[in-house]
Amino acid sequence: MKKAIKQALESHDSPGSRAGEKPARVIATSCFGLCPKRAVVVTGGVHAARGEYVLVSAAMDVPTALALLRDDPNGPR
Repeated sequence: MKKAIKQALESHDSPGSRAGEKPARVIATSCFGLCPKRAVVVTGGVHAARGEYVLVSAAMDVPTALALLRDDPNGPR
């Protein structure tokens, strides 16, 4: 799953990155108290501060999860 997330981040962030924005990273951490079975917790930036998380259980769902968490007013919500 980690490889799928990294690949999705690279393809998601590269072409449309905003000027001055740091590239996304994958880090290992706790389960944020959710501890899902056979899934990973994905969050970042202001979404983490607001307690917003997405659970991903399949590699093919990673791009959708990243789109949900992206701070783009024109992106999917």
